[in-house]
Amino acid sequence: MKKFLSFFLFLSVSMLLVPTNVFAIDKDRKEKAIIIVPGVLSSGLFYNGEKNYKYDENEVVWLGVGESKMGTIKSVGKLIMYYKDLFCDDNGIPVNDKIGPAVQRDYTRSPECDIAKYGILNSCKKLVNELDKNWGINNGGEYHIVLNSYDWRLSCAENAKLLTEKILKYDEVVLIGFSCGGLICCKSATELLAKKELSKIKAFISVGVPYQGAPSTLDVIENGMFNSDSAEDRNARFWGISDIIKEISHNCQSTYELLPTKNYFERGKGYICENSDQNLDYSQTLEQLRTRNWSKKKDGTNKDFYEKAEKFHEGLYVNGKHIVNFMNSYFIAGIGLKTISKILVNKASNDTAKVIEYADGDGTVPFYESAVPNGKTDEDIMKVNSKHNEILNDENALKCIVNIISKVKSIQTCNLAA
Repeated sequence: MKKFLSFFLFLSVSMLLVPTNVFAIDKDRKEKAIIIVPGVLSSGLFYNGEKNYKYDENEVVWLGVGESKMGTIKSVGKLIMYYKDLFCDDNGIPVNDKIGPAVQRDYTRSPECDIAKYGILNSCKKLVNELDKNWGINNGGEYHIVLNSYDWRLSCAENAKLLTEKILKYDEVVLIGFSCGGLICCKSATELLAKKELSKIKAFISVGVPYQGAPSTLDVIENGMFNSDSAEDRNARFWGISDIIKEISHNCQSTYELLPTKNYFERGKGYICENSDQNLDYSQTLEQLRTRNWSKKKDGTNKDFYEKAEKFHEGLYVNGKHIVNFMNSYFIAGIGLKTISKILVNKASNDTAKVIEYADGDGTVPFYESAVPNGKTDEDIMKVNSKHNEILNDENALKCIVNIISKVKSIQTCNLAA
């Protein structure tokens, strides 16, 4: 007993002698994160994905359609077996509510699932590893490196709500939004602005984001293609799964949010023509698209996806300004590749639409018409010669991202267009 009392007295005195700032370290430390929001189709989907942290490979429903032979075989096999489970109904509601993304639930450690850490087919692996090496908690840095997987079948607005919840867990966040993921970031930013929490976002890095939509989306809806010259599309045609991808896209709200917006028509010349060289305006385009079989519900009435998509894009503006103008925003976009800009649609029938013109871009997103958000000019964009689906692994793009975060170089010195 005396030994115990002596030890207790020694411990008490020792604690009194310890500087108080030792105990304040954890309390004062800010929780920081670099959150990557990938593009549509880049998140793996699993059975019970929203509920489980650890994933069995047998639970995978969507693995993407990759360029490697084995990756393609596995991906196609999953699609053939489970593609009907990926369908949404005419209102955009998944028919199987047991499917969700590979979500990283514990943000204090690395995911046990590579798909949750790197995205499907390691699409974000180079970026994640580069960020982790420079600033990751696991390497003595200050930031949690988080890949924000999401259910790409749902609306960007719905996925933005989940992203907002995630951002609010941290004191400081650097957001990296790629493609459709960038639109989700923007919608989340409007929510944070309304909550007076936008200051949590220290920087927004936009990569290949189709702010005004992309005509190539119609090629996906009509033909099941993402880019007619890509390895992914060649694989899709070879394995005969283009029709599957096409059918899945018809009731995905996010698909309609990626179609060209009103602003696309103000900036460009439109993107659809009917048996002539004259492009349709915005109202005429919507009228034409509503005649397509995939625009209609089973009862023959029109789906409301267009109206919801229009409302979504209007919601990205605050007092007439796009939300990117309220953040410390940086922009990276691909150039140098022919990118779908004009599609011929037969008004008299539902024959497959045909691509007839191309513009400069990254193979998916036209540069001038779409990649430049309102309030910005093409001089504000860091340009890289890269395909859309490869830009996050492009060395120049990675260099720009690292330079932005480290604040070593300005947007002018990082411009790679020269």
